[in-house]
Amino acid sequence: MLLGIDIGTSSVKAMLLDEENGRSYVAAREYDVVIPKKGFAEQDPETWWELLKEVLSELKYKDGNGFEKISSIGFSGQMHGLVMVDKDGRPVRNAILWLDQRSEKQLDEIKEQVSFQEMVSTTHNRPFTGFAFPSLLWVKENEPEVYDRCYKIMHPKDFIRLRLTGRFGSDMSDASSSSGFNVGGRDWAWDIMRRMGIDEDKLPECHEATEPAGAVTAEAAKETGLKEGVTVVFGSG
Repeated sequence: MLLGIDIGTSSVKAMLLDEENGRSYVAAREYDVVIPKKGFAEQDPETWWELLKEVLSELKYKDGNGFEKISSIGFSGQMHGLVMVDKDGRPVRNAILWLDQRSEKQLDEIKEQVSFQEMVSTTHNRPFTGFAFPSLLWVKENEPEVYDRCYKIMHPKDFIRLRLTGRFGSDMSDASSSSGFNVGGRDWAWDIMRRMGIDEDKLPECHEATEPAGAVTAEAAKETGLKEGVTVVFGSG
């Protein structure tokens, strides 16, 4: 039995998938986008985690036998969003989502430092507001104390994987949606990041979506009802 978890823009969903017989059960919980100011769009990552625990409890109730047989966990989720956490994996601010519009000024700063040709040939993506890289620059310039407290950045589904495994990281597909990733090199666009003053140690290791990322920890097992030691893969956007 496999478990798929999706951290969407409007809900967290999870599915039990029987490798032989197909889908077993799906459960979901909805949440809102927080709009503290015009053009801003945020969510509290802790909301994703708390509602995921409700979703997993429902799946366990619907199919307890199947839930006990989960052998691997994978992820998908809303792309482009910026999650910032401290060394303990706790959010230092709300996540800035893909539909956020606050980083227009930072887009202009990127364009001044990085040519269109270089950006496209390296990241294969034009930067837009709501992408993690411009959002991170906004935080650095407007909330420097938050930027300094941040240990690692990641994307929405990465936060849940961190809670399950205790390990920081992201996958290539989500990282490529940040506008700060070297797609051909399969790593962060270090030259661009340095030019824009981003601290390298705030960027997590990136892996392919199907690579094992770790296993469910004892603490996560206690909170979620999942078995300790179940394999967790990186997942994708």
